[in-house]
Amino acid sequence: MKFSIKSKLMTGFGVALLLMIVMGAVSFNSTVSLVSAFDTMHRTHQVIEKLERTMSKLAAADHSQRGFITTGSDAYLEPFNAAIVEAERELNDIRALIVSDPLQQEKLDIISPLIQLKVPRLRKEIDLRRDVGIDGAIKVIDGSASKNQKWVH
Repeated sequence: MKFSIKSKLMTGFGVALLLMIVMGAVSFNSTVSLVSAFDTMHRTHQVIEKLERTMSKLAAADHSQRGFITTGSDAYLEPFNAAIVEAERELNDIRALIVSDPLQQEKLDIISPLIQLKVPRLRKEIDLRRDVGIDGAIKVIDGSASKNQKWVH
């Protein structure tokens, strides 16, 4: 069976075209995967950055609370309250970023209650400083107050 030059050329161009289509599809698929991986990496970096900011805000709140307990100056309460609000906002942002990742949601569900326990304790110690003064507040905060006392650490 003899093939004419025209049929040989058509077959060659057909095979070349088929290879180009396959290479284009593979290239497109690789590009889509690369973009998806980049988006995941970017989101992960955003979550890490927001977690670091949350920890920084909680440390600032702790610092401001200690400043108030030490001095009794209300000037420390404004940064305290701002830090708490910002930390809560960061946590909400994190939750929005990880909405499609159940594993990270579970981990955030472990961290969030710990933060929710810390904030009321900090507020309670501020109230304690206002109500009983620095000496009483320090005793309770240090854990040296009696268990019968109104304020428990």
